Amino acid sequence: KRFENKTKYTNRDSARELIEFAKNHIKKIVISTDNNSKFYGLIEINGHVESISLDSKRAVDWLRSKFYESTNTQLTADKVENTLSLICAQASFDSEIKREKINKRIASNNNSIYYDLCSPDWKLVKITENKVEIVNHGLETPIFERMTNQSQQITPNLDYKENPIHEFTKLVKFGNDSVFPIHLVSMFIDHIAIPMMMIVGQEDSAKSTRCALTKRVIDPRLVPPENNDLDSQLNHFPKNNDDLNINLSNNYCPVFENVSKITLEQSDTLCKAITGAGYSKRELYKNNDEIILIFRRKIILNGIPVTAEQSDLARRVIYYHTDRINKIGLDQVLEKFHEIQADLLGHIFTTLSKAISLFYTVRKEITEIDHMTDFTIWGEAISRSLGHEPGSFVTNYHQRMISDSEKLNDDNPAAPFIEELFKHKIDDSENPDEISLSFGECYGQLSSFADTHHYDKKNDIFPKSAGKIRGWIERSKPIIYKLGYEVEMTTYTRGDKYNHNTTILTVRKTKRDSEQATLIGVSN
Repeated sequence: KRFENKTKYTNRDSARELIEFAKNHIKKIVISTDNNSKFYGLIEINGHVESISLDSKRAVDWLRSKFYESTNTQLTADKVENTLSLICAQASFDSEIKREKINKRIASNNNSIYYDLCSPDWKLVKITENKVEIVNHGLETPIFERMTNQSQQITPNLDYKENPIHEFTKLVKFGNDSVFPIHLVSMFIDHIAIPMMMIVGQEDSAKSTRCALTKRVIDPRLVPPENNDLDSQLNHFPKNNDDLNINLSNNYCPVFENVSKITLEQSDTLCKAITGAGYSKRELYKNNDEIILIFRRKIILNGIPVTAEQSDLARRVIYYHTDRINKIGLDQVLEKFHEIQADLLGHIFTTLSKAISLFYTVRKEITEIDHMTDFTIWGEAISRSLGHEPGSFVTNYHQRMISDSEKLNDDNPAAPFIEELFKHKIDDSENPDEISLSFGECYGQLSSFADTHHYDKKNDIFPKSAGKIRGWIERSKPIIYKLGYEVEMTTYTRGDKYNHNTTILTVRKTKRDSEQATLIGVSN
């Protein structure tokens, strides 16, 4: 048969024959649900099944090599590229070709979590209720994509001793932090929004080392020969928003270090990456086709804290404050890390397995959640799997968010300004719990309030003109709502009190108790 194949393809080297050959050796073709322009094939190499992007150089090299092996005929790269391009074109119009999620490092499917070890033989860790096992990547598993910057992860040791998660928490100097171990384990759950880890603190507090070690546990990057094992895990924060989106798309757990500024556009991008929203860009300038990228990422960042102006991002962050520490040699740190690494992964995976079995019980018990619902439920399940008291994570996380919110809003006058407005409100029997004023009036009174109470009007938080009031109000809504008020912006259509089409800001007291609105309860 091998001889017959060689004769057949040598004598009839046509595009149709090559397409037929390629399709016969591609076990499955899918279109990515996260990028509408990407086609992937599952192929068998050296006894295992890999996924391959059909527009990649690796796909071209594979098909050229496979064809030569079968026919003794060498093809040009252009010919193979055209063949693969045609296969993709046909697939785009084939109703039987399925759209599937293409995963990086971690995937969830049917109450299972899969972790790609990025090993040459494409082994995965499959985590289910009360079971952890090593399986082969294939037609029945979620499809994974390998990026050139990914590094192979060590095989987990499921027969670990004592408490490796606690050992790692001590190694990164968060030994007294009750939230960090749970946050770390939750970063392995790809299908829900997980708060960004924000490491802030003084110089010489080993922020970069802590970030790099955490990245090494979750999603290790390839180590260039000239770099040490930790430097290679870190990225500089892109200034261009397109570059930021591409970086987020290409990494399951990106780590950005020494961030000195986050613009509002970058803040919105990070929020979308945490929650799993899409990003679109033009494919080519000569047409109007768009590339849609959809991804949900686990993000680690060190540098400055976000501002109250970035309130949406602030509600998706957990801060870890670091103090200056006595320096320990990097070699010692890495030696200890490598010593516990396999046990640590084993502990994380078995903890996730237990959490899966507890998830539905915990979901029924938690009665009220003000934000990050899925993370709160999974966090509580993970906490119990680690042996903590029921409800302890919910309480600790809620208190943490209140504390972070208070620190964040120290420089934002929104809450005290609104309280001041109602304190000096002229009695109005028709609307005793409501105040309306134009943006111009609001800006004038806010400016006077800031002068009287010594707020820095040069701060980025403070609106610089009446035209900036809308944006400031929108970003301050979580603070205002937590205080027990709601705001509404409308267009004034009459012409008596204000000019026609003037934008009016209305602030009113809500009927609920402000403390009850932020309560997170766990039923008995």
